[in-house]
Amino acid sequence: MSYRLFIFDLDGTLVDTSPGIMGTVRHVEKTLGIPPIPDEELRRFIGPPLEDSFMRYHGAAPERAKEMVACYRERYGAIGVGEAAVYPGNSGRHRRRAGGLCRRGHPEAPHHGGKIPGPL
Repeated sequence: MSYRLFIFDLDGTLVDTSPGIMGTVRHVEKTLGIPPIPDEELRRFIGPPLEDSFMRYHGAAPERAKEMVACYRERYGAIGVGEAAVYPGNSGRHRRRAGGLCRRGHPEAPHHGGKIPGPL
């Protein structure tokens, strides 16, 4: 089988994004005056869609959850994304692997969040 593109999962595989995600949820709680959820529930925000998580763990109605997501995205885009850290050992390993693929004519790309639409 021949592949045209290699996609590497970014979040939780190459990069630990949990500090930015959890810090941003705490920011939403503080900014919107929402009681903070326990830390064990906060960790469950990593992975699922934000709107679903705000409804499930904060008991937010759909419209309130959308407001919470907007607040989240504003802070995460400006600050939270910069709180991510490459897992130890992944930076060099990924560069070597990707570099070898690229030198052989195979494009590669990191992917984060959501489904990849359609065939590549």
